[in-house]
Amino acid sequence: MRQDQIEMESISHLKLKLGRISSLKVNLFENDKTPFYDGEIGIYNVQYNEQLNKKKIVSEVRVQIKGTTDKKVLKNAKDTVSVTDLNGFSRLQGGGCFYFIVCISDDGLEKIYYYDFQPFELKRILEEKGQQGTITIDLKEFPSEHEDIVNLLKTFAINLDYQSRDVLNANVTNLPTDKITIKYHGRRKDYEKYMNSGAVVYVSTQENISVPVGQIVPNSIMYLSELKLQLDNGKQLIGVSSRDDLNNITFTIDNTLKIRYDKDKIHFNFKLDNTFTIEEIISCVNNLENIFKNGFYIGENFEKHIKINKYFSHETLKEFKDLYDFRDELIKILELLKKLQVNKKIKYHELSDEDKIKLHNLLDEFETTRPNGKLIKFDFEGNYYYFFVCQNKLDSSFSPM
Repeated sequence: MRQDQIEMESISHLKLKLGRISSLKVNLFENDKTPFYDGEIGIYNVQYNEQLNKKKIVSEVRVQIKGTTDKKVLKNAKDTVSVTDLNGFSRLQGGGCFYFIVCISDDGLEKIYYYDFQPFELKRILEEKGQQGTITIDLKEFPSEHEDIVNLLKTFAINLDYQSRDVLNANVTNLPTDKITIKYHGRRKDYEKYMNSGAVVYVSTQENISVPVGQIVPNSIMYLSELKLQLDNGKQLIGVSSRDDLNNITFTIDNTLKIRYDKDKIHFNFKLDNTFTIEEIISCVNNLENIFKNGFYIGENFEKHIKINKYFSHETLKEFKDLYDFRDELIKILELLKKLQVNKKIKYHELSDEDKIKLHNLLDEFETTRPNGKLIKFDFEGNYYYFFVCQNKLDSSFSPM
């Protein structure tokens, strides 16, 4: 298709999508009558099917529409915008522009993206551009639900009102940092999502004027909360969960085991830190085995049960088995050490290789059947322990010398 055909088809798709929303009045141009925008969208405070009139208008936003058949834009959700266009957007009424990127193909509409160029961000970009002729932007997916679309446009319009040229150019100092706000219109449950999209942050002056002072880095917010993993056998493990969206959640158990659930994929990261004692290692592996064998039920926004072991290959299963065998050997070693009255908290991974070998050799001595028994001298971390083993039974031991 020629570029003019792409643009006309893109505008037609937008008109069809937005024209069905009762509270919007869409006025989009099918030829470039103006250099930096392709029309306006009027936002009205009306009920469903209520007639639009001037008394009910809330705001009007200028929009620019770019149609594209570039599959890279569709796949990567990135686009380039010329600095000339950005300068033009900053001079529009309201000082900003709602930028649509409509991805189409021979089969029709593929996806609609957008970028809400607010005056504060435009000013910052233009001040930092240096010699650049274009900038690359991370596109945002345009919502499909009518209520979400209206809330998005209202939020954009509200921010335009608070980012007038006079406010942006004012030399305001000594702003109080305890009065930070974000301007948003929409449902409470979508507030965090809007913040994570790169919301502008305001500070209120003593005169109660909201001054834009910064912008949240997009996708930088992680939501942390305590989470109980409910296992099939009735046991609960308490950990910390973090998520950056509803499809990606990470569980951290004992500061050691991380399980990342990402769009129906499970990723394990299991690390035994050098500071862990033998008891803590055993506890961590027990939790891992419990989760792996039983799966778990996730609360919060993930109302589903996850069966862990279906996600792993034979090689991974063998790695887990090796870890369980190591845990089982540590349990036996710990029991022996307690009988020998070695009560100190031994940090296994901080032991020398020689002392690790001694611990495992100690277990071999204990598990070797000797009808007549044997007196064993155990040299560990500079201390000497003596004990008598007969038929896998520790009959007596002597204090360190």
